[in-house]
Amino acid sequence: MLCLAPTPIVASPFLVGEAELGELARRCSADWIRSLPPDVLDPAGSAPVSLEILNGVNGVLGSLKQPSAWNSVHPDNPCGVLRLRARRGHASGETHGGPAHNDEGLEEGMELYRSEGSDWCVRLWEIPEELGLTGPVLVGDTIGTGTTLAGVLGWLTEKMAAASCVQDVHVFTIAGAAAWGTDGGALKKLAPVDEALAAHGRQLTVTFCNARFALQHNAPA
Repeated sequence: MLCLAPTPIVASPFLVGEAELGELARRCSADWIRSLPPDVLDPAGSAPVSLEILNGVNGVLGSLKQPSAWNSVHPDNPCGVLRLRARRGHASGETHGGPAHNDEGLEEGMELYRSEGSDWCVRLWEIPEELGLTGPVLVGDTIGTGTTLAGVLGWLTEKMAAASCVQDVHVFTIAGAAAWGTDGGALKKLAPVDEALAAHGRQLTVTFCNARFALQHNAPA
């Protein structure tokens, strides 16, 4: 998707604060919402839910201001919010990009998701008792390796399937990386989520704003 609003976010890394950085993210997310055709995301259908993945470094960008962006475009069908915390790590003793043995010593209330055949695993906590997913899921993320995002969406898809309420998932990213030299990156990791949703007649869409970036082998995860 071509959009001029996020250009300063990429070109001016010194931007901070709600007034500048937050507003640019909201404007860009609003443009993305307007760009989605009705057969992908019907504004008159069930109200969407914004998934906000908190990991301690979200800051002003957070979920790219999805709720306020949606509500500015479709004020008569307000967006819900689902917040939870997540942290990626390794099941093995590897430490690059996350703590080792992340699957051990889970505290009460934590859940773990690990993709089949992967050493990466994601801890989730502060999970609401009711997920409240009655409409499509919107996700705004500045995608790096895609590990946390893929883990949370894999976990969420399993939860939706167990509750017989599988929804479409639409991801939007500013300055997002599509590939990572170490393990293939976000699109490869999201492929199982796409397949799982398709098995229930639902879809995963991922929209990169202006460009797809790539991470080098030695990039911090």
